[in-house]
Amino acid sequence: MSLVPGVYRLRTAQPSSSGDMYMELKDGAKWSGVQLAKLKPTSAAQKWNLSKEQDQWILDNESQDNEVLSPLANNSNGQLFGSGLKSKENSILRWKLFQYEGGIWRIENVAFHDKVVDLQEGIAQPGQPIIIYPGRDETVDNQRWHLEKVED
Repeated sequence: MSLVPGVYRLRTAQPSSSGDMYMELKDGAKWSGVQLAKLKPTSAAQKWNLSKEQDQWILDNESQDNEVLSPLANNSNGQLFGSGLKSKENSILRWKLFQYEGGIWRIENVAFHDKVVDLQEGIAQPGQPIIIYPGRDETVDNQRWHLEKVED
């Protein structure tokens, strides 16, 4: 699958007894944490507008304007959140996406290039925090994501 700019849902590759689990901005609110949730088809908090700048991507949550996926600025391993910062001016708000076999993706931070979007403790259940964490190999499901294009 060739990735094109547009609106996507991000589903963890980590198996779950609760069914498919998606990245969601908690309460769709700015500065809130990013977590897993069951699919809510109409929820803007589960939709991410992916826009491209050269070979880097911005993940902007659809619940509000300028709600960009962000790690903590101090390079610590912590929960991701939706920030109101300006993405064009800040490399911590930009991401590189690498595709594995089967259409699964690794989402790596530009500023903290050794860190990726990670499901905390590999537990795929509603409310589980999504964090930034040192990347491992391509077989680690809690660091792999399915990008599902939302139809217009």
